Amino acid sequence: MKLPLNYSNKQMADPQQAIELTCVYCERTRSLEYFSKAQRKTPDIAKCLECMQKQLAQVDPYDDALGKEYYETDSDSEDETGTVGGVTLGDTDTERGSMSYEEGQLVEQPRFYGGSTSTSQSATRNGSSITSSNARGAKKWAKPPDYPSLGKMKIACLQFDSQIGYVEDNVRKAERLLNATKPGDLDLLVLPELAFTGYNFLTLDAITPYLEPTAAGLSTTWARNTAIRLDCIVIVGYPEVETSARPTEQSTTGEPAVYDVASKLGERRYNSNVTVSRTGEVIGHYRKSHLYFADVPWASQGHGFHAGTLPLPSQTADGETKTTRMALGVCMDINPYAFEAPFTDYEFANHALRSSASLVILSMAWSSSLLIPGDMQGAKGKEIDLSTVGYWIERFKPLIDKQGDDVIIVMANRCGTEKDREDGRGTVFYTGSSTVMKVGQGKVESWGFAGKSKEGLLVVDTDADPNLSVVLGGPTPNAEMFDARIIHKTR
Repeated sequence: MKLPLNYSNKQMADPQQAIELTCVYCERTRSLEYFSKAQRKTPDIAKCLECMQKQLAQVDPYDDALGKEYYETDSDSEDETGTVGGVTLGDTDTERGSMSYEEGQLVEQPRFYGGSTSTSQSATRNGSSITSSNARGAKKWAKPPDYPSLGKMKIACLQFDSQIGYVEDNVRKAERLLNATKPGDLDLLVLPELAFTGYNFLTLDAITPYLEPTAAGLSTTWARNTAIRLDCIVIVGYPEVETSARPTEQSTTGEPAVYDVASKLGERRYNSNVTVSRTGEVIGHYRKSHLYFADVPWASQGHGFHAGTLPLPSQTADGETKTTRMALGVCMDINPYAFEAPFTDYEFANHALRSSASLVILSMAWSSSLLIPGDMQGAKGKEIDLSTVGYWIERFKPLIDKQGDDVIIVMANRCGTEKDREDGRGTVFYTGSSTVMKVGQGKVESWGFAGKSKEGLLVVDTDADPNLSVVLGGPTPNAEMFDARIIHKTR
């Protein structure tokens, strides 16, 4: 994922006004009247009004079968959560909105698009009213229960160059990079976004042969086997296809409703990741909510940011496994929605803050338009991409400013290059620089970073003090860069 050239931290000055714009979705060149004022400000990534309406229809009407949901509530009880059919709700933030089943009927929940409310409908759920409010206004969220801080945990990011379409070769590469890892060496292993398929698929037809059924394909099987073999939790990104056996919702005309521009009847696709326990059980599943341009041709928008619990390696005095609160995301999720929401909305970071997450985990395929081939070779390839790291840090400002317990952020990015355009003339340069950071109380610290093009396993032990401080000085004259400096701490 790379930032659009015309996007800055403040969506600064408007570019010189054009007479016509080309929609990045339908690729039609049209007069300005077909584009909203917000879209005209970013002509390189503009979407026409027609395609915007199609995108807003992407929200899937069904709950994630592998997840639960957190709802806004007007209840006076701060520790109350909603229930549906006796099941406690508590895992997906409604910042993006969704719909769910309640005793056989669809109940709409609040949706917020680009920082503004798109519906004012409300519903009652077991006595608690679920209402929408201004996305930037005051909200009342069901408070999650208290969880212990992370404590001691051995966390690893597997960073590698995943060649697009060469799934078996990519799996073999991951196995080779993990070859020296033994059971007990890790507690948590995180892989990049679309780890084994590659990322930059240009069309739906191109990615279709590599789609995997929900938590049941090659990536999940690999995660199960690796989790059992290494006795650790494994999180891996994959392209999901969900074929629903439920009746397709009908529109008012009697025709099947279409929920995303790439959808086929009864079938939806997502950019997802799956979490597998030490025993090989699927304990978490998340579908990317903020889609990047490369996702749009084939993927539906997810149901909302994920918040849940993750088992810790330690136990209570009664012999029960401790858990900690985590927030899970994929790459573009940390950016403003569609690069249209205000930069300072910090949707994902605020979701993690509301969820009382002590652990934030992201699978990524982050790229940069600032890199050139020479940056990825030799000694330069071993260096950290400081502009990328600086931008990542800026996107977590609400957590950095947070008082109280620190938050651990795991960012597992890929490295290498891929073809950018169908004619093969463009190149995507992935920034690597995977890291595990500790943030809070105005400070950013890290246990280490991988280089831009370095393939390998970055392993940190959170029981040790971070040995690096990261200082962010603010945006540089180049709107895509942020001034990050890495300082070795003295012992």
